[in-house]
Amino acid sequence: MKKLLLSILILGICSLAQASVITIDFNDLSAGDVVTDQYSSSGVEFALLNTPAGYPAGPTAGAISGDVYDGASGMALIPGDDLNDPFYDMEIRFAQTIDFFSFSAYDSDEAFSAIAYLGDAEVATLNFSSGSNLQRYDIIFGEIGGAQLFDRVVLDITEGQQGSVLGGPEFFDNLSFNQTSAVPEPSTLILFGIGTLGLAGFSRKKN
Repeated sequence: MKKLLLSILILGICSLAQASVITIDFNDLSAGDVVTDQYSSSGVEFALLNTPAGYPAGPTAGAISGDVYDGASGMALIPGDDLNDPFYDMEIRFAQTIDFFSFSAYDSDEAFSAIAYLGDAEVATLNFSSGSNLQRYDIIFGEIGGAQLFDRVVLDITEGQQGSVLGGPEFFDNLSFNQTSAVPEPSTLILFGIGTLGLAGFSRKKN
């Protein structure tokens, strides 16, 4: 009996650690949507940096073909108002600290960088060289349960821009991240509670 209760407790603890992984494929958006706080309930918001007055505050949703870009879904984020306009750096802000971040960049024919921050402190940087019009890069920071924590990622897209060339990837899709201080799901709390109470009762009975 004690082993069973201990197993339930361990399962609850593991569920607490794993329950906060969130994946967003953006397929609930419509083409042309300006994406800022639509996913705030999931703990993430988006913004474009250093845009001119009157320009959209966040990236724009656009269709992306899985037949052209391997692993892409129906909708993705475009770091600008239009594919024919210059792109702007994209900021991804998290409501809580995270220890894992993954985002796929498509059509990466110009160089770009991804920078992870904790507050104002830069904690990690990834640099991607120019690829092809069909190039896909997976931007990955940290690991689930890892020690590296951050709460903001900036995609420096405009660094590759030359003249009229847009610079940076044209699409970003399939965002995943792991919150390190997320509120546990009810089922996880039940498992955790059963295990804890059971072990407490067993210990008291034994004494």
